[in-house]
Amino acid sequence: MRAEEAQTVIIDAAFSTMEAEAQVFWAPVTAPQFAEERSMLFPVFGDGKFRQYRIQLAGSPAYTGGIVQLRLDPANNSAGTMRLRSVQFAAK
Repeated sequence: MRAEEAQTVIIDAAFSTMEAEAQVFWAPVTAPQFAEERSMLFPVFGDGKFRQYRIQLAGSPAYTGGIVQLRLDPANNSAGTMRLRSVQFAAK
């Protein structure tokens, strides 16, 4: 998928964590591995209830070209879980 055509990722998920943020990573065709510079933190509710999260990946200068992988980390510094219902991409 081309980053220009999928500027926003929409995650329908329930997070159970003490963290206030989760992290999404992407990997482009030119460097098909995950790296901090190709990631974004986004705010989450850690109460275990399903919600829809919209993350504007196009806001990162590193989000360009063909994207081949996506990774979601529900917590950075503490234990946490995520129940994932769906992941979609939108043009905006």
